Amino acid sequence: MKTIKRFHLLIIIASLSAVTYSCSKESDSSKLKITIQATNPTYSVKSASATPSITWLSGNMFVSKLEFEAEMSKSSTSTEKTKIKYEWKGPVKLDIFNTSSELGNITLPNGYYDEIELSVHLSKADASGDPVLYLTGNYTNASATVIPVVFTSYEDLNFKAKKEGVSITAESGAKFTSSIQIYMDQLLTGITLQQVEMAILTDGKLNISATLNQELYYQMLINMKKDQKC
Repeated sequence: MKTIKRFHLLIIIASLSAVTYSCSKESDSSKLKITIQATNPTYSVKSASATPSITWLSGNMFVSKLEFEAEMSKSSTSTEKTKIKYEWKGPVKLDIFNTSSELGNITLPNGYYDEIELSVHLSKADASGDPVLYLTGNYTNASATVIPVVFTSYEDLNFKAKKEGVSITAESGAKFTSSIQIYMDQLLTGITLQQVEMAILTDGKLNISATLNQELYYQMLINMKKDQKC
């Protein structure tokens, strides 16, 4: 039976810009830009006497499908609810370190949203043999020696995010962004200096995958299941 890994993150709704409107007519909808971006790229490995670290430099993922669901009310006190659903299918290879990368835009009616939920699905079947998630970086040890790090995963992954109590109005700005932020330092939470130092190097690289340095690989997958907080 296929096991689906779930990585729950916080969705951020933020106004991108203020817009001046004509007095004769107000906009009745707003555009929601969808992005997935890596942040906090450096993780300091726990050590009593040294400060070695892993810094992620690049990464990409194959996004197979995006699902958007929202429950809208006329106001925060209204009992009348409207369900809104969107679905987008790829696949698309996304550079999560490129701040200008985006999956697209969703047009939403202005109103009060009790809940907005975004699900991103990564499927190995759509990756055509390429990794579903691929990360590269450097490990700098206590002696300042730099060792390349490569994380490779071919497993199906689901990223899920939600936000409650969001008001979208013409006055608050016409453009909003929904950003799933992958906190790279939290992917390595719980990994010790001893684990990293004992990792097997292949051609001078620290490869982390289902077949290489499995202890590190599965600890990262465990961290992907945990809630990420901004």
